[in-house]
Amino acid sequence: MPSGDGLMDYLRGRGGKIKELEDELAQARSRCERLQQELSIKNEAVTLLTAENKALKVTAITPVTSATSSALEHLNQKLDDQLHKALLLEQDLAAAKQREAVSMQRLTALEALLADQRTEQARLLAEAETAAARLRMDLEAARAEAKMATQKAELAERVAQRRVEAEHEVLKVAHAQLDELRAQMAGMKGELEQARQRAARQEAEAAALRSSAQHVRMQLLEEELRNAREALAAAQAAATADAGRLALRASAGSGPGPAQPALQQQQLLTGAAATAGLGVGAVGSSGSAGGGMLTADGILELPKPLNDTWAAVMQALSVPQGLPLAAQAAEAGRAAAALAQEAADLRASVKNHDEALMQLRAAASGSEAYASELQSQLADARSRLERALTAERVAERRAAAIEQERDALRAALSSTAAAAGVDNPGSLSGRLLAGQQAAAVEQLQQLNDALTKQVASLQQEVAASASAAEAQALATRAATSRAEAAELRLKQLEREADGLATEERLGRGELIRAGGVRVLHLRHNPEVEAKQSAREAAVTQLAAENEALRAQVSEMEAALAQLRREVAGGAAGDGTQPAAAGGAAPVEGGSVALAVKEAEVTVLRRKVEECEKAMNRLKAVFKERITVFRYTGGQMELVPNAFTQGRLVREVETFVRKFNCIPALTANLTMENFQKQTQC
Repeated sequence: MPSGDGLMDYLRGRGGKIKELEDELAQARSRCERLQQELSIKNEAVTLLTAENKALKVTAITPVTSATSSALEHLNQKLDDQLHKALLLEQDLAAAKQREAVSMQRLTALEALLADQRTEQARLLAEAETAAARLRMDLEAARAEAKMATQKAELAERVAQRRVEAEHEVLKVAHAQLDELRAQMAGMKGELEQARQRAARQEAEAAALRSSAQHVRMQLLEEELRNAREALAAAQAAATADAGRLALRASAGSGPGPAQPALQQQQLLTGAAATAGLGVGAVGSSGSAGGGMLTADGILELPKPLNDTWAAVMQALSVPQGLPLAAQAAEAGRAAAALAQEAADLRASVKNHDEALMQLRAAASGSEAYASELQSQLADARSRLERALTAERVAERRAAAIEQERDALRAALSSTAAAAGVDNPGSLSGRLLAGQQAAAVEQLQQLNDALTKQVASLQQEVAASASAAEAQALATRAATSRAEAAELRLKQLEREADGLATEERLGRGELIRAGGVRVLHLRHNPEVEAKQSAREAAVTQLAAENEALRAQVSEMEAALAQLRREVAGGAAGDGTQPAAAGGAAPVEGGSVALAVKEAEVTVLRRKVEECEKAMNRLKAVFKERITVFRYTGGQMELVPNAFTQGRLVREVETFVRKFNCIPALTANLTMENFQKQTQC
C-alpha cells in the first residue's frame, strides 16, 4: 500500500486524467452532434435537388425551344453543381461517419477506461478512507495522549509552581519571622538595658540604704543591747549572790526578830529581781537589755558596776535623765520597742529591695536567655543548610580528637600503672594509690564508653543526614529527568499531531503543497495586546497597593517607635520615685510594657493577616482577569451587514464559519482586491 503522500499524489494524478478524458468525451459528443446536424441539412438539400432533377427530367421530355434550351442548360449546369456538391457532401458524410465510428470506438474505449478508472478510484478511495479512518483513530489516540501528556505536564507545572510558591511563601514567612525575631531581639535588648539600669539603680539604692545612718545606728544599738544583756546577766548573778549572803546573814543573826526584816528584804530583792526580769524581758523583746535591784526602802537602784552601762544605754535610747529607774526602764522599753519596730521595718524594706533586685536580675537573666535563644534560633536558621555539609567533617574531627584523647589517657594509665608497679605494693600508700588508680581507670573506662557512644550517635546522625541529602538529590534528579522526558514526549506528540492534522487537511483539500500556500500574519495580535494591557494594569494596581501598604507599614513603625519611647519614658519616670515604692514599680512597669507590646503585636498580626487576605484576593482576581479574553474571545464572529451577507457570503461561510479564521478572510479579500486593481 502506498504511503499517505504517494497515495494523495496518485489520486490527484488519476483525478486529472479522468477530468481530461471526460473533457475529450464531451468534445467528441459535441462534434458528433454537430456532424449529425450537418448530415440532416445535407440530406434535406439532396432531397430538394432530387425533386428538382425530377422536375427537370419532366421538362426535358417536352419539346425544347431556344429560350428553354438556355434555361435548361442553366439548370443542367446548376444540377451538375448541385450533384458535385452532393457528392462532396456524401464524401464528407462518409468521412464524418468514419470519424464518428472512430470516435465511437474511442468513446467506448474511453468509457471502459473510465469505468476501470472509476473502479480503481473507488478502490483507492476506499483504501484512502480506511487509511484516513485509521489515521483519524491514530490522530485521536495521539491527541488523547497529547492531551493527557499536556494535562500531566500542566499538573506537574502547577505542582512545581505551587511548590515554588510554597517555598517563596515559606521564605517570606522565614524573612518575616527573622525580621520579627530581630525586632523582638532589639526590644529585648532595650528591655535588658532598662532592666540592667533598674538593677543598677536598685543596687545603688540598696548600697545607699546599707550605708545609711539608720543602718549604722541599728548596728550600734544591737552592739549596745548585746553589752546591756551581758551587764544584766552579770547584775542578776550579783543580785543572786547578794540575796544568798543576806539569807545566810539572816539565818546566822540574833533571833527571829530581825528575821522578818531579812525575809522582807529577801522578798524585796526577789521583787526587784522580778521587776528587773520584767524589764529585761521588755527590752529583750525589742533588742536591748537591762538589770536592777531593790533596796529595803523600795527604791529601784542598780549596782555600781552597772551604773555607767545603764547611763550609756539611756543616753543611746534618748531617755531623759533624772527619772526614777522604773520610769527609765519603761521609757527604755518603749524606745527599744520603737527601735525594734524601726529595725524590723528597715529589714522588711531591705528584704523587699533585695527581692525586687532578685526579680530584676531574674528578669534580666530571662531576657538575656530569651535574647540568646533568639540569637541561637537565628544562627540555627542561617546555618541549617551548612550544617548538613559540615556535620560529617565535624564528626570526623571530633572522633579523631576523642581517639587522640583516648590514646593519651591510655598512655597516661600505662605510665601510671608502670610508676605504681615500682612502689611498694604492700604499703598503705601503695594500696591507696592502687585504689585511686583503679577508680581512675574505671572512671576513664566509663568516660571512654560514653565518648564511644557519642561518636556512634554522631556517626549515625551524619549517615542519616547524608542519606537524606542523597535521597533528596536523587529524587530531585529523577523528577527533573521525568519532567524533561515528559516535555520531550509532549513536543514529539505535538509535532506528530500537527503532522497528522496537516495530512488530514491536505487529504480533504483544505491545504496545498509547498509552493501554493500563502500565509499572512496580523501585525498586531489582539490576544497578546489584551494580555499585555491586562498584565500592565494589574501590575500598576499591585504597585499602587504595595506603595499604600508600605506607607501604612511606615506609619505603624513610627507609631510603634513613639509608643516604645513613651513606654521607656514612663519606665524611667517610675524609676525616679522614692525607695518605698521602688520594689513594685519596676515589675509593674515591665508588665505594662509587656502587655502593651503584646497588644501591639496582636494588632500588627491582624493587620498583616488582613493584608495577606487582600493580596490573595488580588491574586485571585488577577488570575481570573488575565484569562477573560481567552475565554470570552475564543470564537470569532463578523458583524452581520449587507456587505458580509451579500457579496461575501461564500467567503464568510468558508473562512469564518468553516475554518474559524478571520485573518484568512482578510488575506483573501486583500489578494482579490490586489488582483482586480492590477489586472490590465
